[in-house]
Amino acid sequence: MTSPRTRGCRLWTQCDAMGGWTPRLALALACAWLAGCADETLPPSAPATLSITNAPTELLALGDTVRLEVEVRDQYGQAMEGRAVAWVSDDPAVATVSASGVVKAVGVGTATIMAQTGAAAASVQLSVADPEYWVLFAFFFSTGGEGWTNNNGWLESLSLEDWYGVDVDSVGRVVRLRLPANNLTGRIPPELGDLAHLEELDLSGNEIGGAIPSEVGELANLRDLVLSANELDGPIPKELGDLTRLERLDLATNELDGPVPKELGSAATLEELWLQNNDLSGAIPPELGKLLNLEFMTLRSNRLTGAIPPELDELARLEWLDLSDNNLSGPIPAALGALAELEWLWLSHNELDGPIPPELGELESLEALWLSHNELSGPVPAELGRARNLVLLLVGSNPLSGPLPVALAELSLVSFGYANTDLCVPADESFREWLALIPIHQGTGVDCTPVSDRAVLEILYDATAGDHWANNDNWLTTAELGEWVGVQTDTAGRVVGLNLNSNDLNGTIPAELGNLAKLEYLFLSGNKLHGAIPSELGRLADLESLDLRHNELTGTIPPELGDLLKLEVLRLDANDLAGPVPPELGGLANLRWLELGSNQITGPVPPELGDLANLERLDLSENNLSGRIPPELGQLTNLTHLFLYDNFGGDRDNELTGPIPPELGELDNLVVLSLSGNNLTGPIPPELGGLGNLYWLLLGSNELTGTIPPELGNLGSLANLD
Repeated sequence: MTSPRTRGCRLWTQCDAMGGWTPRLALALACAWLAGCADETLPPSAPATLSITNAPTELLALGDTVRLEVEVRDQYGQAMEGRAVAWVSDDPAVATVSASGVVKAVGVGTATIMAQTGAAAASVQLSVADPEYWVLFAFFFSTGGEGWTNNNGWLESLSLEDWYGVDVDSVGRVVRLRLPANNLTGRIPPELGDLAHLEELDLSGNEIGGAIPSEVGELANLRDLVLSANELDGPIPKELGDLTRLERLDLATNELDGPVPKELGSAATLEELWLQNNDLSGAIPPELGKLLNLEFMTLRSNRLTGAIPPELDELARLEWLDLSDNNLSGPIPAALGALAELEWLWLSHNELDGPIPPELGELESLEALWLSHNELSGPVPAELGRARNLVLLLVGSNPLSGPLPVALAELSLVSFGYANTDLCVPADESFREWLALIPIHQGTGVDCTPVSDRAVLEILYDATAGDHWANNDNWLTTAELGEWVGVQTDTAGRVVGLNLNSNDLNGTIPAELGNLAKLEYLFLSGNKLHGAIPSELGRLADLESLDLRHNELTGTIPPELGDLLKLEVLRLDANDLAGPVPPELGGLANLRWLELGSNQITGPVPPELGDLANLERLDLSENNLSGRIPPELGQLTNLTHLFLYDNFGGDRDNELTGPIPPELGELDNLVVLSLSGNNLTGPIPPELGGLGNLYWLLLGSNELTGTIPPELGNLGSLANLD
């Protein structure tokens, strides 16, 4: 635009160029006035207005940069190109600005960026959001945030702590996102894996579909992941096994398919695993046995197949195990009897077969045992009567057979179900009275008829793979029982003896053997028998000799064996028996031989054994016994052999300790005294010098002190001293 001064000069030039007299006078006056104007000085151009033309209209993310552009105009409204502008930020901790107007987002918050040139100035307010804002922003729209039941605060503020369901720590980082039953739809966005400090994620009870993004496995601080009761599908991401701080994983009641990832076994801190009500398939990975902190595990109502992994016996803290309503097969692992903290065991509605492991009776904390609707066979083990906290016992809809064990009457059951089985109710009156008092009782209504000796032997044959015995001559034929190999009968045809030593028996000892009312001796040593010793053997009132050594028997020694008042020989050595020596054995007044060596027996030597006045041989060697040798053993005046050596289980607190009782010097008939390989202390009692018949004296590998008593020189029969 042309200035007034310039216009005046141009008009003056035009006046000077004009000619002619008629109009010249008027024009001369005008030109004279204009010539005077051309001599005036006008104000120079100066910045009058400044505007920022490209101010961002959206939130900035950390690290974003933007170059601001300005327009400067003078007082005449003319643009002033190239005019220098000064830039400043009122909060450089949020956004910095360079001399050329380049803004960089460096912190969360709001900053005002000001531009100035001369007297003209302009400003723009910029907001910078935390990266977690953008994660939740994506989450909001991915899960239908506008339709949530409650979305108060979402996207309305930069302060995430004001958003419903969001908790932050002291520096504003998201640590909890809890939106259960809030009408979430859509999918979980992979961006959620960027919430690096998240500790709890609870989206349960919504309608979220799609797959669980593998990026969830990047939430290294996550402790609780609860996505139950949604419509999630696809496989469980194996990356969840990378969550090394995870304590609770709840994916129940979705549409998840595929296998249970073995990688979950790496989530070592996991305490709760809830995967029920999905469409999972394949085998239960044995790697789950590595979850040593696990307390609750339920895989109910899936399509899992294969065997129950015995590795689950490593879950020492497990309280709840629910594998029901699957397609699991094979036997129930006896190893589950090692889960000392287990309170609930649900295995119903599967295809499990084989016997109910007697070892389940070792579960002292067990309250509920649900085994119904399987293919379990054989008897109900009497050992279940030892699970004294059991209140619910359901074994119905299985091909179980035989009488209900009267030992169950030790339980305070609230619910007992055994319908649709071949189990029967024994004639024991007290047992029937107990049964009638159970509030919820669903039985067969069948009374037991007396079991013949032939039927018992047939059960033994089936239970121990009789077709594969080394010798099974005449078994299961119509021949007289006395003609069956290993069977001895009396004149009435009743079985009085059974000798199947070293005959390749493989299986469990059936409880029905307790019905051989006339049995006097039972020899089953040197076979491959496993499982527990049935407590029903304690009913064999005429039994004089019981030999079960050199097998693979487990569990504890039934205290009911203390009821065998005619017993003279009890040989259980060379098995895998555990638990204590039952003090009830001290009541076997006729016992001459007691051999329990080479097992895993623990606890002290019961002083009650000192009451076995007729005992000649006592072998408790190679166990894990502890405590002192009871002086009461000095009362066994008929004792010829005493073996207590090598009671050392790899722990210096797990062996016999204390002094050698001087009372052992009263055992006049003693031929062998073996106490080596323990932690006995103190001096060698001089009273041992009175054992005139002693041939072996083995005291080595102990912590004995002092000198060898000269009285040992009186041992005229001694041939071996260590």
